[in-house]
Amino acid sequence: RTGNIKSHYKAKEGEKIKYIDICSLYPWVCKYGKFPIGHPKVLLSNDLIDLDVTKVDGIIKCKVLPPQNLFHPVLPIKLNKKLMFPLCFSCAKSFNQGECCHNTEERAIVGTWVVDELVKALEKGYQVLQIYEVWDYKTEQYDGKSAGLFTEMMNKFIKIKQEASGWPSNCKTFEQKIAYIAQFFEKEGIHLDFDSIVTNPGLRSLAKLILNSFFGKFGQRENQAKTKIVKQSTELYSLLFDPAIEVVGILPINDETLVVNYKYKEESYTPLTTVNVSIAAYVTAQARLKLYSYLDQLGERVLYFDTDSVIYISREGEYEPLTGDSLGDMTNELECYGPGSYITEFASGGPKNYGFVVYSPTQDKCFQSCKVKGISINHEVSKLVNFDTMKNMIINEEPPQKILYKNFERTAEHLVLTVQREKIFRPNLLKRRFISYESYPYGYKKFKTEEGEDNDNRESSFAEATMCLQEQ
Repeated sequence: RTGNIKSHYKAKEGEKIKYIDICSLYPWVCKYGKFPIGHPKVLLSNDLIDLDVTKVDGIIKCKVLPPQNLFHPVLPIKLNKKLMFPLCFSCAKSFNQGECCHNTEERAIVGTWVVDELVKALEKGYQVLQIYEVWDYKTEQYDGKSAGLFTEMMNKFIKIKQEASGWPSNCKTFEQKIAYIAQFFEKEGIHLDFDSIVTNPGLRSLAKLILNSFFGKFGQRENQAKTKIVKQSTELYSLLFDPAIEVVGILPINDETLVVNYKYKEESYTPLTTVNVSIAAYVTAQARLKLYSYLDQLGERVLYFDTDSVIYISREGEYEPLTGDSLGDMTNELECYGPGSYITEFASGGPKNYGFVVYSPTQDKCFQSCKVKGISINHEVSKLVNFDTMKNMIINEEPPQKILYKNFERTAEHLVLTVQREKIFRPNLLKRRFISYESYPYGYKKFKTEEGEDNDNRESSFAEATMCLQEQ
């Protein structure tokens, strides 16, 4: 789940903009999360009459009606090749930047979700209009005593990663190091070896990669194209005339050799033993719910969020997420700039497209940071892609920037060439309805305040969003 709530914001007096990140979100879910086990009991037709969804675990396909005044929607749907969180299906489908005027049937969304997400949605005002099918699973979850489905495997690589991270900066003496090991065991139930705690960036990266990519195997696309080197005509004919196979490409190498690309037809391929879509769905659903627990409490103070991180406005006396250093805790992403550092100005052109200015009290200076998906920002590129250009595109509607870069590419003949490519750097504000620099979910209606104000009656959306819509 990723998106920007505001396209530009400058901290006012008494405000600080903070950037926090959930420590090892996916490993935390895999260790402490709930997972389906065994075969499901499939509930259909008569089984669904008067079904209480809070009494089942598993996956549900249903039609729901979202509320109209929920600033952070709960349930996602795949629409227009994007993962969107709308309050109105019709508005989201057409990228409607005006006020929603659709009826119940037009607003309703149909989808398949993990039951836990639907239960949270019901808490936030969603209504179930119709249930089509339920896969009711038995589940297993680590509670500190009974083992979870993946707890042992997670612990093994968490131990490797933690030891390869070296000693924390505050562990100088022998007593402090012993206390650190004891504290980690108390929190995670993992005993670190004193002599194995040595900084090893390569080993740490490997352990982190395994921890983060582990669950992806359960949702991997199964029927991928395969390549075969053919030297006998009988091999070629067996591929061409096999009713279960579709040949997608033949490349002659020489007079005696062909490279044949093929894949099995949908009804013919053998499922991978490592694939379990239900487990993959549970991982991503619980990760979204973890992020949502922070979005829900921060409300309209959220500026940007991305899978496991939140950029938000901090004000004295208002809810502040607690930070820590354990699995699943929020950590301060600005710590690298020095203690007490905070963002003074923020700009975002859409998901995976944001920048900010950080003030560091210890250095008494400001730093700029800019991140854009798909663009590697080196010294030359940073002249075109930086916080100032992003901000000017949003505020002054400056034209998109064309970025030229070199890339390694492999041709159909298996040659590796260096080619010049170009990318267009511009705002892409399509996942929510933008009004001035603020946004609302598609289908959102803000009820009038006591003063009679109605934020939905403000002037229409960003020109950038309209431009991007026309280009779709």
